[in-house]
Amino acid sequence: MEIVNNKYVSIVYIIMSVVSKPYIYEMSEESPASRSIRTKLKSEEDSYALSQRCIIQIPNTRNAVLNCSNTWVDLDISYSGLTGDGTSPLTGITLSSIGAYSVISEIIVEQGTNVIQHTRNHQEIMALLLLTNTDASSALPLSISAGTGPLNTSRSRVGQLQTVTGASPNGVIAKSTYSIPLIGILSSIKKLPLFQLNSPISVTLVFTDRITKILSSNLGSTVSRLTDGQATITASINADILLLSDRAIQDIMNASNIGNSGIMSWSDSAIELVKTNVSVDEQNSANENIKVQIQGGLKPKRLLSCCVFGTNIPNGNCDAYQTYNYGSGTAQIRLGNQLHPPRPYKGLGQLTQSVLSVVQQNSLPLQSNMLSTTYNTLSQRQPGPGVAEATNLIKNGVVFGLSFKSWYDSREGIDSSQQQLETMISLKTSSSPATLSMTSNFVKRYGTIISVAEDGQMTVAY
Repeated sequence: MEIVNNKYVSIVYIIMSVVSKPYIYEMSEESPASRSIRTKLKSEEDSYALSQRCIIQIPNTRNAVLNCSNTWVDLDISYSGLTGDGTSPLTGITLSSIGAYSVISEIIVEQGTNVIQHTRNHQEIMALLLLTNTDASSALPLSISAGTGPLNTSRSRVGQLQTVTGASPNGVIAKSTYSIPLIGILSSIKKLPLFQLNSPISVTLVFTDRITKILSSNLGSTVSRLTDGQATITASINADILLLSDRAIQDIMNASNIGNSGIMSWSDSAIELVKTNVSVDEQNSANENIKVQIQGGLKPKRLLSCCVFGTNIPNGNCDAYQTYNYGSGTAQIRLGNQLHPPRPYKGLGQLTQSVLSVVQQNSLPLQSNMLSTTYNTLSQRQPGPGVAEATNLIKNGVVFGLSFKSWYDSREGIDSSQQQLETMISLKTSSSPATLSMTSNFVKRYGTIISVAEDGQMTVAY
């Protein structure tokens, strides 16, 4: 990159730096003058029901960039027609431990016919991120803004208790308001160059299909069990738009070599989650058994990291997004003909440390997560229907993780585009044998290159 004016170095790097190379340190300099405008971008419809798609447009605007790191979605959610077994009105009904994030199952970002981001299994991804990237100090503000599970006196998450009025099948929960950021490109530290686009960006939120993925009974409660219900949802994007001067825009374009290549590019990353089933028989293997699972989905050229964890099958009697360490002690990945690590991770200590390496928390001063001795044990199993647990605490387990990054903050990773990826996780029965199958979640994070062509079309490559 040719730097034309040191005054604008910072914003050039932040907004649209050419794809960074490893080992290059970036200077922080003075940013150009700008004016921030807080804007509410409304959805196409006034309100939505479960399973519906909410579409919100982000307009292409002259001299404007979207400050993604200070942009979020406002949600209003109310519930009606709640039915269940047990007492009436229903008691012990809680919001999922991941709060309002449980309402959104997919996020789609498009410009015209170009899909920039399609995040499926949004709830499970957020369950992992909230576990591995939050701690006790951040749990309280998150419980306010996002409705996520706060901490009790044992420093474990609990689902927020809801007040249900009206007898089943007409149970009602009054409206609650939340503000949550959206993972992916819309929460990136990069600022989107709206001034360079030839058409608006379309954001589609796909709402979850089942009430039991949002609400549940008080984990194992035999008093009430939620069976069905409806939700009414309103959504809007609370956007931070920065307006820059003509001079600033021109310097940015010059420093980005727009005049030579006609393409504005920057590096970013994305997350994909693939689900598989772990059967009752596999969980209840009397002897240690290695479950080999071919992991599908994208095969990116820059695979940065991956994690594996288990979640419940939603049945209205448990939090759908508890995270489980369902393995019995060893884990490894085969990518092509290479094993990672060369010898399997073995034991809870190594497995936990492997997760910390993925989220870059190996150093003691950096550790910030919700893992605990009590709720990150081996061979965790989902309780059967109507089986009361000792407490209503949310389990916080992850099987293992693996980082492929060549440098602390690089986007290089490892090339997986032509190779089959398999996970190998040991399974053995626990003290509480499984009665239900569970879901294994394989999460991969990979590097991407976002580009805006001279004609104003945005594309993504991975």
